[in-house]
Formats: sequence, structure tokens, C-alpha cells
Amino acid sequence: MAAPPRHRDTPATRPRPRPDRVGGERPQAAAESAPAESSPTGASGDTVRSAAAGRPGGFPALLGVAVVCWLIVGFTTLWAGMDALAGDPDQRTAQDLSDRLGEGTVRTTEQVQPQDLLALGVGTAILAALAALLLRRWWAQHVLQVLAVVAVIVLAAGAHWEAVLVFFAFVIGAIMLLTELTRNHLRKG
Repeated sequence: MAAPPRHRDTPATRPRPRPDRVGGERPQAAAESAPAESSPTGASGDTVRSAAAGRPGGFPALLGVAVVCWLIVGFTTLWAGMDALAGDPDQRTAQDLSDRLGEGTVRTTEQVQPQDLLALGVGTAILAALAALLLRRWWAQHVLQVLAVVAVIVLAAGAHWEAVLVFFAFVIGAIMLLTELTRNHLRKG
């Protein structure tokens, strides 16, 4: 016997969805509609980097560069100010000669320069402001920049060569703090 003809309306004549097609979509279309951040092997590394930087515990590399620059500013300012604490060998020699030959025979200058004492204070304040920045205090960013300008002026007034190093580290550190990724990380706190 011959089988009866099948009509298009019957369930037997409708095409059945295959497992690789869900809801009539092609597999490529489903992959294209998925968000780019969900696949770690995306076409560009930017999505992977932005996803990794956006992790809750992530520390942006640019913030790390900024921290290193601000550490250089703080410790270099302290180093230059250490002249206030150390005895100058020339001053000690002049004092010895003055003791041997009598008062007023050797002219000496003031041993402690006020710029050195100020550099010690500014260097300490820079390191304290950096600690506040790492604790995500928004005001520390502005305080660091003002203190760095003061440090450059104080070191230049005291004729310290370290003023140049402090200036360049200050500029690089300030630029790194202005990036969007760094600012977003600091705002989360």
C-alpha cells in the first residue's frame, strides 16, 4: 500500500530544529550576539585588559607607575633635606681651625640651611599624602601635586641637583594620576 500524502501543516513535515541551531538562529549569529567581555579569547586584547582591570581587586598598572614616581619625589626630597641632620665635614674642619687659632680667625657659615629643614618636612608630608592616596582619599591627589611644586621650589632654592629629578618624577606621577583607569580605581573607595 501506498502511504497517504503528507501535508505541510502536519508535525511530521515541519523541519525539526537541529541541536546546533537554537530558535532558528545560526551558530555564528549566536556567537556574535554574545558580549565581547564574556569570551577571554576575543579578537582584540582590549576587552580582556579592560575586564581584568575592572576586577574588584585589580590594581591598575598606571597607578603603580604613579606610586613609584611619587615615592621618588618623597624620598628624594627627604634625601636632599638630610643635609640638615648631617654634619658638614668642611664646617667641622673650620670649627677645629677656629678652636686652635682663636675666635674670629676662620669665618664659618650657618650649618643648618632653612631649605634643608623645609625639605625634610615637605618630603615627610609627600609620603603621608601618598599613603592617604593609597587609602583612596580623593583630596590626596591635589595635596601631592601642591607639595611636589613646593619641593621643587625648596630644592632649587637650596641649590640641590635633586630638584631636577623631583620635577620629572612629579610630572610623570601627575600625568599617571590623570588617566581614566586610575581615577576610576581611586573613586571606588
